[in-house]
Amino acid sequence: MALKLDNSDNAHVSFYNSSSGTLKYALGGGGSWSIDTVDSSAIVGLYTSLDLDNSQNPHVSYYDETNGDLKYAALGAGAWISQTVDSSGDVGLFTSLSLDSSNNPHISYYDNTNGALNYAELIGNDLDH
Repeated sequence: MALKLDNSDNAHVSFYNSSSGTLKYALGGGGSWSIDTVDSSAIVGLYTSLDLDNSQNPHVSYYDETNGDLKYAALGAGAWISQTVDSSGDVGLFTSLSLDSSNNPHISYYDNTNGALNYAELIGNDLDH
C-alpha cells in the first residue's frame, strides 16, 4: 500500500486487493472516497508505490505476480494507462517510484532472478532500465 497527499491534502492511495488480485487506487477528500481499478489483467498490484505529477495525477509502479514483471500505470484523461517496464525474469518486487520535475518516472525495484537492485527511468516515450 502507498499513500500520498496532494496540494489540497486529499489522500491518494494505491493498494493490492487480495480478494480480487487487482491493483486499486483510492482518492479521499471531503469525507468521501472513490475507488478505481488500475489493473486487473492478472494477479497484479503487489509492492505498489505511488507519486503525483505536477497536475496532481497519480502514477504507480507495481509487481505483476502472474508474469513476474514490473509494471507502471498513470491516470490521464480519465483513464488508467499501464505498461510493462521490465519482463526479464522475475522482476518488479519492492518497487519505489518517484517523478522528477518533468513528470518522468524513476523506479527502483528488486530483480529476484539475479538478486539485484534495478533502476528504470522514462526516456522519451520508453522506459529505459
